[in-house]
Amino acid sequence: MAGKLTLRIFTPGTFREETADAVLLPSALAPMELLPSHAALTAALTEGEIRWREGERQESLPILSGAVSVASDIVTLCVETA
Repeated sequence: MAGKLTLRIFTPGTFREETADAVLLPSALAPMELLPSHAALTAALTEGEIRWREGERQESLPILSGAVSVASDIVTLCVETA
């Protein structure tokens, strides 16, 4: 899907897939925002809130820790929820 991110969220026992224009993450080094065509990366996540938006719709998920991987506009999160 051009111009969109596919957000895949894995938590213990659940899986969720969303489409997003932007994803905000509490990474271990500093907060980060992911947009379509973002460079590939892997990073650790710290306690905080994952936020994403698609158009006017905004959602969030509080987390305790986790990891993110980004490749080809697919954002994969493995997180422990708060």
